Amino acid sequence: MDYFLHLVVLASIWSILAVSLNISVGYTGLLTLSHAGFYGVGAYAVALLTTEADMNFYLAMVIGMLAAGFVALLVSPILRLKGHFFILATVAVQLMLTQILFNWISLTKGALGVIGIPSPTLFGYKLNDPQSFLFLSIPVALLVILVVRQLVDSPYGRVLKAIRANPEVAESVGINVQLYRLRVMIITAMLAAVAGGLWAGYSRYVSPGSFSILFSTTILVMVILGGSGRWIGSVIGAAMLIAITEAVRFMPGIPADIIGSVQVMVWSGTLFAAMLWRPQGLVGSFKME
Repeated sequence: MDYFLHLVVLASIWSILAVSLNISVGYTGLLTLSHAGFYGVGAYAVALLTTEADMNFYLAMVIGMLAAGFVALLVSPILRLKGHFFILATVAVQLMLTQILFNWISLTKGALGVIGIPSPTLFGYKLNDPQSFLFLSIPVALLVILVVRQLVDSPYGRVLKAIRANPEVAESVGINVQLYRLRVMIITAMLAAVAGGLWAGYSRYVSPGSFSILFSTTILVMVILGGSGRWIGSVIGAAMLIAITEAVRFMPGIPADIIGSVQVMVWSGTLFAAMLWRPQGLVGSFKME
């Protein structure tokens, strides 16, 4: 039972990541591979502030959101780039953030990571197991999804779709494309930090390896599988990816020491098949081109 509940907690956290990335990829047309880096900023902010400064979990998570937004602002000059150059720049941002987590040992503890992160509390109850943590992760995920849904269904969201369809035409009618893209970059980074804070409070341990370029790719796979341009697609994609990768654990004849590698191969093959036969994802509005 705890195993199933753990997967539900994981799905709620991954849904936040996928839904937030979909604002950038699906609605604005900014394909980025640095989302795991901002996820890591939020996780480390919570980890360090709660262990080193004895700060309240929820206040630490808010600070983590602000920190991720600030980092997004610092790297925002990459928005001047277009196409493949922009994608490569986001890869550079991701690698830079990962290296900071690995090498700023005096702050992040390096490859050893941060251990002993205190579990959050809710109305005086400590959320220190999957069953209790669901009372935090699911409401937060639903709140994020509701905020994103309101955003993309609003006039602001329609502007984002116009920018995705044709940024030159959007500029010609007076839309400040660069400003909108900057706002999207900051918003998505802050939402990724929310997921990072939840992960830190749930796992009670963070290390740089959890926020690598591979995981940025994994988040993008969730968006593509479920469908870009629709928030519900991201939720479906997150659930699908968890179901696919966890199913590998129960396949007979696979040695335990290569399960991780086989999981990557399985979801990579799933992505390959999706791009061939269903490039818009299960319920997506746009084809990934």
